[in-house]
Amino acid sequence: MIAGCLLILSALGAWIMWGRSPSEDAPPRLLARSQFTWLHLWTSLPDRVAAADRTRDQYSNIAPQDYVKPDACAECHPDQHRMWENHPHSRMNATASSKTVFGRFDGSSIELQGGTISMFQKNDDYWVRMDGHDIEREFRVTRTIGSRFYQFYVGRLESGAPLPALPAEHGEYPQQELVLPVGYRLKDDTWTPAYDVFLCIDHDSPQDYEFDLYDNLQPVVYYEKCAMCHTTMPEGYRMLQDVNAMALARPEAHLGLWTFLDETLTEMAPHLDTTPDLRTDRAFVDFVRGVQRAYGPERAVALGISCESCHYGGRAHAESAGKVPPRFVPCSPHLAYAGRTAYDLGRKAQNINWGCSRCHSAIRDKLPGGELHKNSAECRDAWYGGCYSQLSCVDCHSPHAATGQHWPKTPDEDDHSCLTCHTQYESPPARQAHTHHPLGSSGSRCMNCHMPHVVEGLEDIVRTHRIDSPTRTELITEAGPNACNLCHLDKSIQWTVSHLDDWYDATYDAKSLRASYGELDRPVGEVWFGHDSDYVRLTALGAVKRERAAWLLPIAADELDSGRLIHRQFAQDTIESVLDCDLTTETGYRFWMTPEQRAEILENVREFIDTELEEAPREVVPRSHQSAD
Repeated sequence: MIAGCLLILSALGAWIMWGRSPSEDAPPRLLARSQFTWLHLWTSLPDRVAAADRTRDQYSNIAPQDYVKPDACAECHPDQHRMWENHPHSRMNATASSKTVFGRFDGSSIELQGGTISMFQKNDDYWVRMDGHDIEREFRVTRTIGSRFYQFYVGRLESGAPLPALPAEHGEYPQQELVLPVGYRLKDDTWTPAYDVFLCIDHDSPQDYEFDLYDNLQPVVYYEKCAMCHTTMPEGYRMLQDVNAMALARPEAHLGLWTFLDETLTEMAPHLDTTPDLRTDRAFVDFVRGVQRAYGPERAVALGISCESCHYGGRAHAESAGKVPPRFVPCSPHLAYAGRTAYDLGRKAQNINWGCSRCHSAIRDKLPGGELHKNSAECRDAWYGGCYSQLSCVDCHSPHAATGQHWPKTPDEDDHSCLTCHTQYESPPARQAHTHHPLGSSGSRCMNCHMPHVVEGLEDIVRTHRIDSPTRTELITEAGPNACNLCHLDKSIQWTVSHLDDWYDATYDAKSLRASYGELDRPVGEVWFGHDSDYVRLTALGAVKRERAAWLLPIAADELDSGRLIHRQFAQDTIESVLDCDLTTETGYRFWMTPEQRAEILENVREFIDTELEEAPREVVPRSHQSAD
């Protein structure tokens, strides 16, 4: 991740000034400055920079030696620690054992892209064998990833065909822990491909990539690509590689890199020289790559996301028996923020949101209306929406208690979260006048209009965190998902804009609407399934599932033959949910089939869907979504 971050930024011209390693008496020199990220790297902090931070002192919570691990927190905070142990965060990464492995390693196998992948146990260890194209490899599972909807696995190559050679910075593959290409889907107790790890799995055309699963396997090195968010990494590592910080308008920070490393390098990267010669850009990048490559399980504070992922290093707090309060921002004598005051150190909304954003601000593509299309970008969406100047993530999400398989709050509780600030809509008459829907109906719920379900999650289409107006022009004119038609799939865009005009005086350019929708009287559900954007069609699948819009299933079934694995997965799940069936049992369809395998059975799948619809017709739109008008 460091390497990727620095190389990307270098290519963009973002890192614009470089220096060389100083002598002891040399004045501070700027090593790197980025116009996209928050961090400026110096040899040592200049006096003027240090003086601008009125909170700067000897308190430190970013160096490896500042961390004490979760058990130390449990002594004073047993309730929070107990809840955290049952939270998916705690199991985001774990050492493979009988207590942590949920998948069935009982000889089960999955046919995938012309080969067979088998899962079994041997000598109390867990193993994954990949056998395809006359090539066999066996991996011993070392770590697990996740425990809420899926569990994925990390392992080392122990026998079989060597892996293709990679550049030297990746190290020797047999020594690396690698993400394996299968995962365990917990809700239906089955093995599935590891989506969003290998491009050759995610898309139908492995020949378009430089690797595949057997002849030219190039797995992801876990601690290079995943560990920043899946383990508790000392902030000193993270600050050098936080590509998620790009364009999030964090406070400008300055780190005296060499003075910081003089105190921490032995812990962070003992194999590196503490006074490297950085005469060239390449030398600087190689050095920071070296710090990144030194990170591994033995240097993690904890496998998984533990207390100090969010609270930063807590040694000063723990060893003072709580007399030294924790700080909610990174602090070090070698770190300074321009203009920071004591007020900026505490549990304020901005600090909490920045803490969450370190993992929940992935760079994603956008839907036509501007929302980011996929999960793990929640803070980035929130930043560009409303409310988050005052709202913090923990106002809705408990930081310690597990969410579970489904959102635990009731619709009334969700509404209350909004009405705490928007008190003008607290009375029932005011709320009904604002929503134009009966109280208690889906259309009266704040989040259904202002945070609709448009984001690709692991198992479903989930809510965007961009708190927005459903009347915003781009949401309507670009034929992307809009809150009204996500419920009213059978209604046309003409119907929608007519109501928005009547209710909220919102008007839209007719020429733009025709360009995006074609015929303005077509059901928008049909329009979405013909949209050029993959993400719009995926969102439409989620809407069909939620609304049980059986009339759209013959069109939605086209996504069973999509070139993208996630579309086929969501399409199969939507059809099975609406028809209450199992497509695999009834037709043999599995969403990870190759195009050739799908071609043999898709006609039978369509015939099955048509038969089910004839025998059990379903309501187009539930009554609870009907307008009050």
